[in-house]
Parts: sequence; structure tokens; C-alpha cells
Amino acid sequence: MSKTPIPSDEQVRDREARWGHHLPVYPSRQSRVPAVLASEPTFRDLAAERDAVRAAETRLHREHEELTARNEVAKAKHSAAQREAMLTGTPPPAPLSFEPWPYPQHSRQTFDRLHGAIEAAELGLLEDDADRWRQVLESKADPLRRKVERARAALAEAEANLTPYVAGISALPAALAAVDGRRSWPRRDPEAADPAQVLEDFEALGRPTSNRLSRR
Repeated sequence: MSKTPIPSDEQVRDREARWGHHLPVYPSRQSRVPAVLASEPTFRDLAAERDAVRAAETRLHREHEELTARNEVAKAKHSAAQREAMLTGTPPPAPLSFEPWPYPQHSRQTFDRLHGAIEAAELGLLEDDADRWRQVLESKADPLRRKVERARAALAEAEANLTPYVAGISALPAALAAVDGRRSWPRRDPEAADPAQVLEDFEALGRPTSNRLSRR
């Protein structure tokens, strides 16, 4: 892999020749590499290339916006000067000359080609070294498999420890039903006075019979 952040024309041509069948019609500008392999040096270099190309695209877009804004300001000033000359009879301003765009007019095609070459290289390298990447994936998957196995064993142990409690909870409704069937509640004597009525009668004894004050 090249140490140059952005692929050279020679590199692009080489990738197009080697992995032309992977060239996208419309580049996605996204990595085509599985995330688990993204940290591999081969694909990390390609990711650095993509980041550099994206940064160049962003810079170029910003420069184009700034150039357009400057030309719009120049156009407005020139129109104002022409109007002033027309109304006052002074010499008109020199013809307006816009600030030129210093790069190719179809710059997006250049960036599309760069992105396409990077994406084709990613897929081509995945295809060419499939056995190697399979081994890398296996080595990365082994710790995860062991972790899953430990989790399954811990879950099985927890379920075994809960078995007696589950059995007890299952038997609880039947036990409660048996207790309710044997329970006898004391019955109140029908001849006994109602406690609520007794309380009401007691309170009535202290209740005044008239709101008028007695005269002396």
C-alpha cells in the first residue's frame, strides 16, 4: 500500500486494471470492509485514503462556495457602478471579469474515480486473500465463542439453583387453598350491641339540645 494519503493516478489505474469488476457505477463513499476487519493495516490504509479524499472534497466545496460569493459581490458592485455612470454621465466601469475557478470543471468525476478505486481495492483484497481473512475472523470469533459458552453455563447454573424456589411457588396456591378450607372465623353474637351504634349514642349524650344561651 502507498504511504500517500490520496491515491496517485498510477495507483488508480492499477486498481482499475486489477479489480475492475468491483468498480461501482456510483461510489458509495463508504467502506466495503466488515467492521471486524477495519483495524487491519491493509484496510486501515485504504480508510486513510478515503478520509483524505473526503477532506479534499469538503475543502473544494467550501472554496467553490467562497468563490461564488465573491463573484456575486463583484457583480453587484459592478451593476451599481454602471447605474451610477448612467445617471451621472461619468465614465462607465471597465467590463466585469469574474474570478475564475482554478480547478477542472467536472471535479466530481475525479473524486468519483478515486472513491471507486478505493472501494474496488477493498473488495478485491477481500476476495484475493479470502483464506487469510477467514482465519483472522476465526481468531477474532474464538474469544466471543468462549464468552458465550461461559454465559450459557452461568445461566444453566442459575436455573438449577432456582428450581427449588420455582417448585415451592408452584405449590403455594394449593397450600393456601388448603389453609383457607380449614380456617373457621368467630361469629358475632346477634344479641350483642352494635359497637357503631353504642358510639353514636355516647356522642349524642354530650351534644347540646339548643343553640340558645340560657338567661340568668
